[in-house]
Amino acid sequence: MNFSIQPNLENDYVQILPLEINDFESLYQVVKDKKIWEQHPCHNRWKEDVFKYVDKIYFHIGSTNFRSQKAIAKINAILLKYSI
Repeated sequence: MNFSIQPNLENDYVQILPLEINDFESLYQVVKDKKIWEQHPCHNRWKEDVFKYVDKIYFHIGSTNFRSQKAIAKINAILLKYSI
């Protein structure tokens, strides 16, 4: 079975592709509208420095937190060390 964590989904009407770094400008042109974020808890998401691409995320996971350890394994994250 060929499984991708970032699949391309399509039918006769629509095609959904994973975002790539070069999609940022086009996406930002849509999301910079303040009205979109009026009811969002983070009201300033329309600002470019707040709404930006993130290439690294660090998780602090305790050595006994087996549920979170399994979760990061599912997304192919790399465990560097355990938090206390």
